[in-house]
Amino acid sequence: KDLRILEEETFCGLLRAFSNNPISDGSKTQLEALWSKIPKQQRQQTDTLIAYIDALVLLDDSSLALNLLSKRLDVQWQDKLIEKFGSLTVKASKKQLAIAEKWLSRHPKNPHLLLALGRICSHMELFGKARDYLEQAVELAPSAQTYFDLATIYGEIGEEKARFQTYQRGLEFIISDH
Repeated sequence: KDLRILEEETFCGLLRAFSNNPISDGSKTQLEALWSKIPKQQRQQTDTLIAYIDALVLLDDSSLALNLLSKRLDVQWQDKLIEKFGSLTVKASKKQLAIAEKWLSRHPKNPHLLLALGRICSHMELFGKARDYLEQAVELAPSAQTYFDLATIYGEIGEEKARFQTYQRGLEFIISDH
């Protein structure tokens, strides 16, 4: 067990170290070479995959990151991965939204999915939809981040009173024992 943990930390560290280096012409090739050297079983580990996704995003390959995450989430649902999926900014936003809305039928009460949907809609400037998803997420599982995202949406649609109330609820949430 300790060896597996050490392996995962090592591979994640290599991927993060890659992300910390200046980007050059051969960076994409270097990343692909590093990823191919990581054993398949280790590539299936959530933290390793997230470190690779972060490196892809850094290299402006969000479409590959989106495809990897969506395939993985179709097979194995994990809240940590859906959060990463929702944080991606991709050119194919409509595809990203369609994929996430498909998952909503299987996971209708998942606050992480609702937060991801709210963020995707926000990136697409679908502020009404974003508000609806974020309100549901706050109802199911309040969090400081969800309150912040919801308050931001209220600001975008000109609901200043709701914006300030939501910021206040978020602050109260942070200082309470939730």
